Amino acid sequence: MTQQKLKPAEKKFSEPSSKMKKTEIGLIPEDWDLKKLGDVCVDMIGGGTPSTSNKSYWGGNIPWMTSAHILGRFVKSGQKSITKEGLQNSATHLVEKDNLLVATRVGIGKVAINKIDVTISQDLTGLIIDKSKAFNEYVYWQLTYNQRKIKSFAQGSTIKGVLRTDLAKLEIPLPSLIEQPSISEVLSTVDARLDIVERESQRVERLKVGLMKELFDGKWKTVKINEMLSLEYGKGLSRGQRKGGKFPVFGSNGIIGYHSEPLVKGPGILVGRKGSIGEICMTESDFWPIDTTYYVVLKKDLNLKWVYYLLSTMNLSRLNTATGIPGLNRDLVYNEEVSLPPIKEQNRITKVLETIDKKLLIQQSKKSKLESIKKSLMNDLLTGKKRVKVTQ
Repeated sequence: MTQQKLKPAEKKFSEPSSKMKKTEIGLIPEDWDLKKLGDVCVDMIGGGTPSTSNKSYWGGNIPWMTSAHILGRFVKSGQKSITKEGLQNSATHLVEKDNLLVATRVGIGKVAINKIDVTISQDLTGLIIDKSKAFNEYVYWQLTYNQRKIKSFAQGSTIKGVLRTDLAKLEIPLPSLIEQPSISEVLSTVDARLDIVERESQRVERLKVGLMKELFDGKWKTVKINEMLSLEYGKGLSRGQRKGGKFPVFGSNGIIGYHSEPLVKGPGILVGRKGSIGEICMTESDFWPIDTTYYVVLKKDLNLKWVYYLLSTMNLSRLNTATGIPGLNRDLVYNEEVSLPPIKEQNRITKVLETIDKKLLIQQSKKSKLESIKKSLMNDLLTGKKRVKVTQ
């Protein structure tokens, strides 16, 4: 049955009526139903992978995908393509467009709406939605909201998976077919804004990477790192000593607590020595580096922030000689050669990259706020705590 399209409608939020009812999943509006996922599906189908050793199964015109291809709300292309012969001689199935794909093995809980007909691997389950009962995007949002519960259904010792019979038992609150698209539209609008912010963040990040490659290219005299700086060992602190102070304690991948006294006067740069080797942090305050880190001591009159950016371009994690826990080899770092511009050029480079970093911080702040709004709206709208009123 074709989903009936709604006419343009005016939507606004309102508190639910006092008429709420108790259900197995909590209070929901009295005029909503509680349904099992299987009740709103015509079918739930599994997938498979055509034999990769048979070339006649691959390279056709039928899209095919694994759960790794779920990167957002919609799937609009295949990850690979198979032939009709590959479809007929494997466990894969075709999921017609405008239904749902749920990761039930690898990447359990990932969900997407397929905007094309697509065949699926064994990692996925295709949900063929009964469109006389449910709106596909509303079911998408309910599954996204219940991702943790879906993961809890997983069983198996080696590769864990969710059985279709268990997935079908997932209970979801179901408002009317008029209210479902209205709820979906609100959540999709926030999601679309998030997508715009994320794309802008990625654009700025690519710009930064390109600029750093250009700005740190070898245009000046070459020196070894040990001519510029030394990497000094941090000093260990027990867990109890990392509480109650005001000076940040740094491990190999960032702040892990606060101590009452600093070991090093800031600002400073820290480099991961054990564990997350090569991770670069910078702090403006006095700090305490523990023994899984190095801290930087300059040997020349250098712009410290420029040194931070320089070290961030060097991919120091490759300089690991430890056989057990990864460990950054300080001598190998010292032997690395880099281009050293004059201090005025260091200052110029630093200003350019700081401007980019400010743009990134703005985008990250926008993203954080939108994620908070989205989470709150999902909790309110998908449980009926708030309603979306529709005036036809």
